[in-house]
Amino acid sequence: MPRVVRVGGVIVVNPGSIGMPTYTDKSPVPHAIETGTPHARYAVITREPNGGWSADLRAVAYDWDQAA
Repeated sequence: MPRVVRVGGVIVVNPGSIGMPTYTDKSPVPHAIETGTPHARYAVITREPNGGWSADLRAVAYDWDQAA
């Protein structure tokens, strides 16, 4: 799932992934991740005039059958 979070004084941007939108893992604890769509995801980070930051999270359709 795409996320923008603040950890201490750091902004962490995770737009998602391409090629592995669903998986399960046992570490550090058992969990499953599902984005709900096979779209490619990326983020555009912009420095604002006031010195802050913004993140535009984007999802792009592509031919995932062909990629598979």
